[in-house]
Amino acid sequence: MSDNQEQFFDLHMQGIGYLNRARTVTPTQGEQYESVSIAALHGNSNNTNKTYLDCRIVGNEALQLVTAYKDQINDQDSKMLVQFKVGDCVPTSYIPNGGSEGDRRHVIKGRLLQIKWAKLNDEVILSQEADAQEPAEACDERNNDASDQVPADSNEPINESSSQEDTVKLDITAPDFLSRKEKLKQDGYKYDRDKQHWYKQVA
Repeated sequence: MSDNQEQFFDLHMQGIGYLNRARTVTPTQGEQYESVSIAALHGNSNNTNKTYLDCRIVGNEALQLVTAYKDQINDQDSKMLVQFKVGDCVPTSYIPNGGSEGDRRHVIKGRLLQIKWAKLNDEVILSQEADAQEPAEACDERNNDASDQVPADSNEPINESSSQEDTVKLDITAPDFLSRKEKLKQDGYKYDRDKQHWYKQVA
């Protein structure tokens, strides 16, 4: 390693939380970027506390997911629970417009690096490898219904067939992903977690 090579120290935060306020930020200087807020959960599950993070989205897969479901994230009647990884965490505070010092609010700024797992209302829409920090109810659902497992790196919809089964892959960023997934389940398809595709036995 060259003596002149720069070195960096990573500071990462990982956890479970709800996404909200997905938005495009246009600063007075620099390029615009996508941002999202996270209400990170911690403490006893019967009396959960929340810590608020305001994140610039830098991970490509996280950006694709937030962009695809931006309307749902910003809909007060919808809830998106995710397992996240945030870097460069820095605490900051601000006074809302028209407020006073007594109205000061606190938030942690960071960069959203990764979303490993996501659930929109009652639908698991993204699932990578299992992780011990996934909510217990989510793990129960995954064990009871393997068809809810959706790979994070799905390609464009591809149909493959063989003499024994018909298989389908879905793109989680497609606008009609949820309706396609529901249609497959209605048509008798099941999700193969190992092969990462939907399949149906054929005669």
